[in-house]
Amino acid sequence: MAHSTTFTRTVLISSSATALGLLGLAAWTKNAAIEDLPSWLAVAGNLHPVFLHLPIGAFIYLAVAETWNLVDRAFLQRGQIRGSFPILSFGTVTAVIAAVVGLLLYLQGDYSGDLVEQHLNWGVGFAISALFLLCCFLIFEEHSQIYRALLLVTTVLVSVAGHWGGLITHGDPLEPLLKRSESTQIDQVISSYAVVDAIFADKCHSCHAVDTKQKGRLLMDSYDALLAGGKTGPALVPGDLEKSLLSSYVHLPLEHEHHMPPEGKPQLTPDEIRFIDAWILSAAPSDKALDSSDLSDDLVTWARNYMAATTIVAESAQVTDAPVDSTAPTVDLDWLIQHVEEHAENSITRIDTSGEQLAFSAVNARSHFDDHGLEALSELAPYLIDVNLSGTSIDESSLSRFLERTSQLERINLSHMKLGVGWIEAASKLKHLQSIILYGTLLTSEALDALGQLEQVQTLYLAETGLSQAQVDSLQAALPDCEIVSDAYLQTHQPKASEPQGPKGVLDQAGTPAGLPLAHSSLATLTTAANLAAGKSVQADSYYNVGAEVFPATNVTDSRPADSGSKGDWSFWIAEDGIAGTVTVDLGVATEINRIDLQNTRNRWYGDRGLDSFSLQSSTDGARYRTLLHGRLAAVAEHKAEAYSFHSYSLAAHTARYIRIIGHSYHGKSGGLNEVRIYNDQPGAKTHSHGADGHTHEHAQPASEESHFTGSGEYRYQSNPQWAQFNDGKPVGPTHGGVAVSKTGEVYVSTDGPRAISVFNSQGTYLRSLKNNMTGVHSLMIREEDGVEYIYGAHYWGQAIIKLDLEGNVVQQIKHSDEHAIPGTLKGLTGVTVGPDGRIYAVVGYGSNHMHIFSPEGELLKTVGSKGKAEDQTQTNHGISLDTRYSPARLLVADRENWRLKHYDLEGNFIGIYASGLRRPCSFSFYGDLCAVAELAGRVTLLDKDGKVLVHLGDNPKQEQRAKFKVPLDQIPANIFSAPHGLSFDLDGNLIVQDWNETGRLTMLTRVEENAE
Repeated sequence: MAHSTTFTRTVLISSSATALGLLGLAAWTKNAAIEDLPSWLAVAGNLHPVFLHLPIGAFIYLAVAETWNLVDRAFLQRGQIRGSFPILSFGTVTAVIAAVVGLLLYLQGDYSGDLVEQHLNWGVGFAISALFLLCCFLIFEEHSQIYRALLLVTTVLVSVAGHWGGLITHGDPLEPLLKRSESTQIDQVISSYAVVDAIFADKCHSCHAVDTKQKGRLLMDSYDALLAGGKTGPALVPGDLEKSLLSSYVHLPLEHEHHMPPEGKPQLTPDEIRFIDAWILSAAPSDKALDSSDLSDDLVTWARNYMAATTIVAESAQVTDAPVDSTAPTVDLDWLIQHVEEHAENSITRIDTSGEQLAFSAVNARSHFDDHGLEALSELAPYLIDVNLSGTSIDESSLSRFLERTSQLERINLSHMKLGVGWIEAASKLKHLQSIILYGTLLTSEALDALGQLEQVQTLYLAETGLSQAQVDSLQAALPDCEIVSDAYLQTHQPKASEPQGPKGVLDQAGTPAGLPLAHSSLATLTTAANLAAGKSVQADSYYNVGAEVFPATNVTDSRPADSGSKGDWSFWIAEDGIAGTVTVDLGVATEINRIDLQNTRNRWYGDRGLDSFSLQSSTDGARYRTLLHGRLAAVAEHKAEAYSFHSYSLAAHTARYIRIIGHSYHGKSGGLNEVRIYNDQPGAKTHSHGADGHTHEHAQPASEESHFTGSGEYRYQSNPQWAQFNDGKPVGPTHGGVAVSKTGEVYVSTDGPRAISVFNSQGTYLRSLKNNMTGVHSLMIREEDGVEYIYGAHYWGQAIIKLDLEGNVVQQIKHSDEHAIPGTLKGLTGVTVGPDGRIYAVVGYGSNHMHIFSPEGELLKTVGSKGKAEDQTQTNHGISLDTRYSPARLLVADRENWRLKHYDLEGNFIGIYASGLRRPCSFSFYGDLCAVAELAGRVTLLDKDGKVLVHLGDNPKQEQRAKFKVPLDQIPANIFSAPHGLSFDLDGNLIVQDWNETGRLTMLTRVEENAE
């Protein structure tokens, strides 16, 4: 049926306007902040379920009819589909109405999460596509290819939108199957809350979970969420059934509008209700073992049978007062290891002190380790950190099942295997997976596309996989943060020259690396400089020996090729099983040195060996050592001469007699090295050292004096990034905390490492660590009260404000779950300071972006602020300090993601912006009128009292290093910062700066007089 030109033009204009309007409404809806929607709009939103099914039927009919036309030409010849235009018009109009009322429903705030976002996006896309299809119908012939193609697109869109809507309403039909544990043990330690959480997962999460609807703004998928409640109040008040809405709503009559679950949904059983009520009355513990709870015996028995029947092992079943780990079944680990080693002898290594982190290597059982062996290994899956299956004939489906059962896996070697693409999906779900070696495993283009899912992986080894460089480049574009080692990489990192003959007249063989190069070591092109360590005396704290087989430390200076020799006379040193080991080279006399080359090892007969992380130290007298660097060595992947590459580290020229290499971690069964070489390169000699990125490192040449200074004029500082020294030579550990200085000049530093809060004197000598071992204190300050100093800290990991004495004893804690605090008050806590009157101020930069004001006793007095970009709002209020440069004193807050600092009065009222244009400011410190600001994006800035920039210190020119946690220390020049997080002036106006760094970096900036250097 032909339509008039006027009619067609009208439809085209109105459809285009409607499509633009839908896009605008959708964009506005996602960013709107409406607390209470007008009632008539709320009613309109509730009509979404009425309209959403109408366009589905219309477009499915059109798609089926058009398909029938293609199959039965005679049907087409009898004329067009009866009523096709009215049906298309009806479907389009109802699609637009369904989209509009759906957006109104979204505005009510009851629906949020990823599923809802997906449904919204696809639904709006479907409505717009329907409008275009209507226009296409009028412009082209009904059965044109363009019309059919757009009808297909529209049908796909409505199907996908309907799928997401179905997940919101009914949940994932496969979820019960996916949640089933393959081997649940009834005698597992379970917390009472784990049972409650399992009930909620079955009956409530479809409407009240972070990835579903979140109806009424209520989440029920975590204990904290229950305490927080929703629009109508707290869902859980421990010990009080009447005030706990999750109980009172359950007991309402089924026909009541507030009854939960609503009519038509699966209802709670009487036993489930009885258990929930009893749990609430017993103070609703979050971590108390079921057997040690205050519940009756019959309820405990019911709960254990319920958990066994549903086979749900909740992640929340963590028990603090239970004798075993509540997150895993009770197992005999020794028996499981013995069972695995029946398939692969000597294949399991315990790699931590608890013995519950394991490494597996099939290197000695490649010919016979099969799917049955992998099934046995699967019983150890939760404990595995490192797995080497290279050269085995494991079936891909077995590998996928194995990966699905791992939870801590960080590294896996799948070299020389026959694999497809299925295993990659399982690997993509392993959040801790850092490294995959696929050397010699042929990969297809389909596998290449799938590898692009591995966003968490830091290193992919793809040499000899059959991929072209163009394919590798496309993968690199998909994974910009991943280091990809390919055939081209190895060619560009092949050494250009050979080392002269050592004392035994044997040429060293260093060539193309087949190991896994790490970003901060160098693969060296050797020079003609003499190897000062050749033939020198060496001592080790440990070496492996069994009968005639001895691997002494003297092997590291004998200049023999890697992995050479024979039984009883191998060329390398390896430490005892389970030990990283320390070796010390004695040069005989104090000598100037400026470079060291290390060659890792591996042994085909005694399992994989070799150092991973280490510290390098030097000494002139053998008693007092200085730490030169902390580094990493790649594991040697294959038993080939060219695989044993040298890693070269350039040093600032200095005099030393003793060189000590302290191993911290190792590959395989223990630490070990094949060769240590020490040099004094002459001025102008080129090492051609390249890092894993193919570029010369910052410290490729000995550091000049100027490289240790930063700033200018009266604000010029000498930089010492190795100021902090521990007695054992180990690195500081992950520095993600703060710095504070006591009135005696002692420096307190908080980290995420095992030493937690450490104390140094003004020279950087380690004094002690606070005895509470409180790891994860995000920031700290020291305040004197009645002549006694106390530490106030933002304990991010503990979600609490802490007050400690200087020995680490806890004096006071304010937790986010305390009765006085609004739910979730301190979740995401980042900064704390104390006012002149003792009131405590806390900012929640990793959470709500509120500022909370507490009384000195810990009572919540006031909450101010909100998240946003307006002047009085913040986006990650990361740090807070009392600014006493003004009278009265003010609060200075770091508004990190708005790149500015802001002043507030002591009541929390916004005063104004103190400084802007900073690079993600985190924290600050005052000295007189100076304000030093730690900027996460690679610099420190000094400001005057008016917020004017005086100088930038340590400004990092490399964008790729700024605000990066895993930058190797030997890639950061001495006078440059990568990610300043915490800092403090000392008593003399010098600055101690803490970079956010995985290994740990503390730099002392000592102020110097102009021209003093």
